Amino acid sequence: MAIPDPDLVFVGRRWQCPVAAADWPDLSHATVWFEPADGDRTARPTEDQRAALRHLIEQAGVVRGLVSDALAADYPARLADSDLEGDAAAAAVAAGPPANSRLSQVVVWRSGAVGFDFLWDFDEEHGLGVRWAEEKVVAVGVAEVAHP
Repeated sequence: MAIPDPDLVFVGRRWQCPVAAADWPDLSHATVWFEPADGDRTARPTEDQRAALRHLIEQAGVVRGLVSDALAADYPARLADSDLEGDAAAAAVAAGPPANSRLSQVVVWRSGAVGFDFLWDFDEEHGLGVRWAEEKVVAVGVAEVAHP
């Protein structure tokens, strides 16, 4: 699936585009943007970045599964870093990350890595982040993990 230039829009100081994938409906609600080239924020996304996004769209179900598994594995550590205690902490553990997080941004890095930035009900300041590259999750933690 190509990402045609008409779908690219320069917003703020970065290129963005809409994305939809049947195997990961939340992608259509996220802001998808491309890390700008060094020193030139107006440079269009590279072919490597476009290829990374095409791959994400084509493999959305697989990537969603890997990202969800990574969030679930890291969830106890994120909860431990939050201020939740007692019944609230127990409810958060029982609900798990899908009930308490929403995909907010997808960042396509110049390197071809893709970052997933999630808003999280229990720590809006730091959020949750997952970085995916070379067919696997390479980092999980706060939202900064998703950003270059």
